[in-house]
Amino acid sequence: MKILRLQYRNFMGYKLVQLPGIKENFPEGLILISGPNSHGKSTIVEGILYAFFGSRAFPGKKTEDFINYGEHEAEIYLYFELDNEKYYLHRKWNRSKKKSKQLFKYNLTSKKYREIPQFDIKDFFEITRNQALSTIFVKQGEVEKLSSMKGAEIREMILQLFQLDIIDKALKSLEDERKDREVKKDLLLKKRIPIERIEEDIKELKEKVEEDQKKFKNNEKDINNLKAKLQELPSAELFRQLETFYNEVESSQDKLTSFIKRYDVTLLEKGLNPEEFDSINKIQVKFDKKNEDLSKLEEEKKVLKEKYERINRGLSKPQGRISVSQKQLQRIQTELKFSSTETITCPLCESELTHDHYEQLLAKLNGNIVKDNQKVQNITKVLDKLRIDIDNYDTNIKKFTSELNVIENAKNDKEHIIAYEKEFEKNKSQLTNFLDANKKRFKHIELKREAIRLKSLKVERLTTELNGLENKIIELQQNINDYRDKVDEKEKELMKMRQLHEQIGDLEVDLIHIGKVRELVRRFVTEYMVTKRLVKNIARVTEKYIRNFTLGQYGKLMIDLEGSRKTGLSLKIKDHFNGVNESVEMISGGDRTALGIALRLAISELMKTTRPTKNSPIKYPKMDFLLLDEPLAALDENRRKRILSYLLNSKNFPQIFLITHTEIPKELQVHQIIVAKDASTGISRAHFEKSAPIEF
Repeated sequence: MKILRLQYRNFMGYKLVQLPGIKENFPEGLILISGPNSHGKSTIVEGILYAFFGSRAFPGKKTEDFINYGEHEAEIYLYFELDNEKYYLHRKWNRSKKKSKQLFKYNLTSKKYREIPQFDIKDFFEITRNQALSTIFVKQGEVEKLSSMKGAEIREMILQLFQLDIIDKALKSLEDERKDREVKKDLLLKKRIPIERIEEDIKELKEKVEEDQKKFKNNEKDINNLKAKLQELPSAELFRQLETFYNEVESSQDKLTSFIKRYDVTLLEKGLNPEEFDSINKIQVKFDKKNEDLSKLEEEKKVLKEKYERINRGLSKPQGRISVSQKQLQRIQTELKFSSTETITCPLCESELTHDHYEQLLAKLNGNIVKDNQKVQNITKVLDKLRIDIDNYDTNIKKFTSELNVIENAKNDKEHIIAYEKEFEKNKSQLTNFLDANKKRFKHIELKREAIRLKSLKVERLTTELNGLENKIIELQQNINDYRDKVDEKEKELMKMRQLHEQIGDLEVDLIHIGKVRELVRRFVTEYMVTKRLVKNIARVTEKYIRNFTLGQYGKLMIDLEGSRKTGLSLKIKDHFNGVNESVEMISGGDRTALGIALRLAISELMKTTRPTKNSPIKYPKMDFLLLDEPLAALDENRRKRILSYLLNSKNFPQIFLITHTEIPKELQVHQIIVAKDASTGISRAHFEKSAPIEF
């Protein structure tokens, strides 16, 4: 894999940077990133990592931490070549948490890049983020840390980098499987019911079924016997109907007798002749005669009353004249006062009036009053006589009305007696018809009330007993069905428990097998893969690097194969100058740092060709370039020159981006990305300088 171009916009300290140029591509081999400290060298490498893995490649940092101060969004374009195909990755994000990731592939036909939808970094490059950060990227200070690592730490690092932790994962998975089966087994044990108990329950239920079936048959016999007895007797319904007919006859007879007695008593109390009221026709004739006499009296009274009202209206005339004469007399006497010779005006007619005329007028008015009073007295006498006659008519009418009411009530009572007689005859006829219609059913029964009552009670008792047995037999049948259902449930439960016992047995077998597999993996597979196979390859490749880095003084890295997970791997290296196998803890700090770089490069190189297990699918990581952040800081000038010279001519990695702040020997013509910073704005800048390297 080869990185072709980089373009950052608002990424950390850079506003806009395009490397190596708009239409240029990075060459293969070693590319140094140089410049003063804190000017943005590490940001160039971090941009490459961010393009591939986003902010997750930088634990503890947020997405917005990678946006230039004062800007709202940032983006990265990373162009690369893989398997002779050209691609570019584009990432864009902002402070509002909105972000995007796109991969584009160059189409030779259309001469354009086209997006690859729904791609996954891990699947596309066949490497995890953690693997990439531990192999292609060497962080600042990591070489020094690796050179002083303990054996156990190196062992764990190797296991993780080469995915040999899959063995530990397998052991953990087996342990999880064991725990899972233990949990399932415990759950099944909690659900388990002893088979013997279920079989005993089934036996008891079946015995109850047999017992209730016997009771059912006995009740059936008793029911048939009762039905036979009831068949010989009239039904309870017939007895109820007969009782009803008897009651209706007696009731109508009692009402008729009672009403006749009350009718006779009423006639006696009213002083009426029973013979005149023994038929409805006689009563009607008497009623009509009395009603006719009453009508005549009312008509005569009406004539007298009209006469009285007419005479009474005539009385008002003389009474009115008397009132007028009295008023005139009073006025004249009040208003006229004169001597015997004087002449005055009359207040009534306004004519001249002498004293003689005055006397005559008074005599005339008094005479009129006397005459009209006599008329009033005569009319009043006539009216009083008519009032007496009218009152007599009222008395007679009231008497006739009372007598007529008595006759009418007697008529109504007689009509009720006739109706009760008809009802009584009707009820007797219905009783006779009922007995005729059911004479066979009542053939052997005495048709007396007491005998009928006793037989009816017997039928009711037998019927009640029959209903009780029928309800009991229904209850027994329901119990039998319930017991059978419970038997079915218990048999299903029994089958389920047998299956559960088999499942428990299968889980116990699985637990035995899991234990054996765990023991096999723990004792053989892990240590074989680490101590017998992989560490030999690491030692072999590391030896190649360390010989070059130390000018042949050190070589033949030896890894103690007896190391355990607890003690780790014991590292020794041969000093060819004195022929002694030295422990790495005993060599100088510079040589130990060189060994750390050699070991780190060896691991990265092996990552390209090593599979976790012999039978693992052949899928090597497609990221095979290196990003080295200040790995040479702790070395002296001679060692730095030797390592740079080796890396400059190395063909093990297609590209190596190496950050350094130390001075580069002038005789080494190396490609460089030179970083600078504007002191006034704090904005970083970078440009690429290409040089032809000199081989050594």
